[in-house]
Amino acid sequence: MTRRIHIIGIGAGDPDYVTAQAVSALNDTDVFFVVDKGEAKSALVAWRREICARFIDPARSYRFVELPDPPRAGTADYRAAVTDWHTARTQLWSEAIANELGPGEVGAFLAWGDPSLYDSTLRILEVVGRHLDVDYDVIPGITAVERSIQAGMTVDPGCAGLLAEIPDYTWKRERSTGAEKEEPVDVGDDACDALRYGVMGLDRGTPGLLAHYRAQAAARAAAAAAAKGASA
Repeated sequence: MTRRIHIIGIGAGDPDYVTAQAVSALNDTDVFFVVDKGEAKSALVAWRREICARFIDPARSYRFVELPDPPRAGTADYRAAVTDWHTARTQLWSEAIANELGPGEVGAFLAWGDPSLYDSTLRILEVVGRHLDVDYDVIPGITAVERSIQAGMTVDPGCAGLLAEIPDYTWKRERSTGAEKEEPVDVGDDACDALRYGVMGLDRGTPGLLAHYRAQAAARAAAAAAAKGASA
């Protein structure tokens, strides 16, 4: 039995940034798999429930399956710890999808921002697909970085590593068609990862962050206009 899974990008935490494509996928889902990262991050689960309640047709029934996130070992070997953590996640997700998703039902994982960049969701589901017959698609979301740049955030010239990575940030391609997939090539992207996680953390934890960016952008525009007027 083929199990259908949506990986739905739900923006950067603000329901107003959920796309029409994401709303359509939400209303096509019967089972939402939600990773529970403990009491300290319980708001992440609550926000996902709030988004579903806001956008899913009240006449439609759906359910949540919470998956307790396996602990990640705090060892000196970071790569080994992440590999073990992903292995444990893969087993947990495989069992949940096999046991909770009935014939004809559609499952979904809700990811912040762009699902191809968040929390290795695609990478883990790709491994799940080696054990289960899973057919998944990706619904992109508006990333926190994209939203912040639109609001006026800029990259300081001193961020040499980030500026060097951005032009080389590339996407995997379908073997048969050559079309870009919603999955980046996981090479040389440490600074880009740090930018995404930093902006998302600030965006959630700092009220008025976007207003701050807009004020900075307005100040730069005013200064440029003044300089132009002075030189005229």
